[in-house]
Amino acid sequence: MQNSIEKFVDTLAARRIRIHRVLAVAVAVTVLTLTSTTTLAGRDYSDIDTDLMRMMDDTIKSLEPYLSARNAAAGVEGAQLLQDGLKWTEDYFVAQGTAPDAVQLAQEGQRHASAVLKALASQDFSGAIEATRQTQKACRNCHDIYKP
Repeated sequence: MQNSIEKFVDTLAARRIRIHRVLAVAVAVTVLTLTSTTTLAGRDYSDIDTDLMRMMDDTIKSLEPYLSARNAAAGVEGAQLLQDGLKWTEDYFVAQGTAPDAVQLAQEGQRHASAVLKALASQDFSGAIEATRQTQKACRNCHDIYKP
């Protein structure tokens, strides 16, 4: 039993490292290449990491089905990816200095993603699903304003 737990923890740690590497590469690519000319209300968001945003969108769409199937490992991986991506989003909008509401929504999303992880730690799948829905809401609210 102990070996199974250790393997599970090692697997989660390896996945988190992979997620961090993907995020690091995504940030580096974003910083090095400014390819689109997305402008919203006179503000230029052409350097937003659209690949990261798509990955987060795919993750948020699949998270509730994973949780409904009681797949805690996939739930943890997805919530961690969302939490990290929302932190990147917060940092991005802080650096822009033009969208305090986007910063606030990213922080709100991070709190809800953290609540997913907390619920999963106690095997509270209903709580994790509700926190996932709140995370989706924060994403949707931001996209209503800032999604190109």
